[in-house]
Amino acid sequence: VTPDRRITGATPTSNGAYIRYVTATGGVDFSRGQQHWSWYGWHRRLNYQGANHLTGHFALATADENRLYRAEALMRLNRVAEAIPLINVTRTRAQRVGTTNFPTNLPAIPAGLGANDRLPLVNNACVPRRTDGTCGSVWDALMYERDIELMGIEPTRSWMDRRGFGQLRTGVWVHLPVPARYLTSLGIPKYTFGGIGGEGSAVCTAPITCLVNP
Repeated sequence: VTPDRRITGATPTSNGAYIRYVTATGGVDFSRGQQHWSWYGWHRRLNYQGANHLTGHFALATADENRLYRAEALMRLNRVAEAIPLINVTRTRAQRVGTTNFPTNLPAIPAGLGANDRLPLVNNACVPRRTDGTCGSVWDALMYERDIELMGIEPTRSWMDRRGFGQLRTGVWVHLPVPARYLTSLGIPKYTFGGIGGEGSAVCTAPITCLVNP
């Protein structure tokens, strides 16, 4: 349940602007585990020249991406007041779901908050909300916007973001090892990274939550 109209419409089983509620199972056998299936599918590419979600033209680099990178840079410089308006661009932007126009989406992050200050409740809701049920911080809001707006642009971007923010789960690899076939060609022993306690593995010590929900 979320007030973010990019994710759903007015109800959890209605389409959002970027995410669609999927009723077809695609032949998935639920007896093998429901973790293999989600009722929510990313369909934002449908907004590009009428293409379906698997083909057609779509963005590889966007103004939103650059804006949100700039917001992160400003926050790391403790210039949060300058970063908040940049985060609010995508957060509050008008959305269209089906034939319904929403002139604004989420409430703007109020001016004057610090990087780790929690967002206020608006109509008993906040986005993003942490897994413990509390409202997320300005840092959380930045990461949330990056996840929602930059999804599908580059497959490793979200992992790289979480590595940079210290949000990778403990044990997840933090380096990309050289592919095994190149090691074999060069006569170098095979190796890998990751695993709890292993070389090149993450330990989640972020000042912000390791997991953020819509």
